[in-house]
Amino acid sequence: RIEPYNLSMALREKILLFMKTLDLRFGSIDLIITTEDEVVFLEVNEQGQFLFLDRRCPELGILSAMCQFLAKESGSSITNAWPTLQEYEVSEDNKIRQREAEVNAANNQGIKYVFA
Repeated sequence: RIEPYNLSMALREKILLFMKTLDLRFGSIDLIITTEDEVVFLEVNEQGQFLFLDRRCPELGILSAMCQFLAKESGSSITNAWPTLQEYEVSEDNKIRQREAEVNAANNQGIKYVFA
């Protein structure tokens, strides 16, 4: 089961110290919360996957937060201009459907498109 969990300030500080000790700017950390509310550390992945979390818990806005983090790290002044994963996927689906409609319309006029 995956669901949001508020980490205590003490645990947040330990995680930040852990990441600093490893010289990591980003990492996906896997934790288990026991039935006794004990936090168990499993691992940190330097290139960890996170988009599946946005699908399961869209209220977290992980994609937007990650885009903002990357923009800030690169020195960009752009902030809060990032779509949610759901907004992005809808826009990409719409682009694909629009392109398919254009290709179908062109095919109906005897024009042949070849995609490489």
